[in-house]
Amino acid sequence: MNFRLALLLFLSFSSAIALQFLPVLPLLAPWVPQWLTLVAIYWALVLDDHFSLSWICFIGLCIDVMNGSVLGLHALALLWISFLVLKNARHFRRAGRMQQILEMGLLILAYQFILWVLQGVMGQAVLQWKPYLMSSLSSAIIWPWLSLLLDDIRFSYVRLKDDR
Repeated sequence: MNFRLALLLFLSFSSAIALQFLPVLPLLAPWVPQWLTLVAIYWALVLDDHFSLSWICFIGLCIDVMNGSVLGLHALALLWISFLVLKNARHFRRAGRMQQILEMGLLILAYQFILWVLQGVMGQAVLQWKPYLMSSLSSAIIWPWLSLLLDDIRFSYVRLKDDR
């Protein structure tokens, strides 16, 4: 991995962290997209050969530390979702925008369902489903613009072997 790509990864994840934990009004809190998950999915799709699951595990552990949750909770959920993304990366890349929106919404919903189940198994207080659905919907709506923005930045600063 070259220096420019590593810097781009660091900056994109730093921006996602800032957006994820940006204070919002309580009324809008359920609508906050899962920025870190979306950025992790994007880089797993784009860098499927260069992006290892250890990066995903590290990102999940960072989310756990920032949320104050049990270590490994978000890491495990992100690993499962990233495995699905990496296994079907070609399919996701070839899909049209509307299909990508639907698939990203379902992936984010699956991610949150995994978190919900794991929190329930550990005996933690489990929230209602309404905030999970709202966050999945907003994440799905944000996905096309986020992927276009990251594509534009990536093509401007970093060239990969696979880019044409």
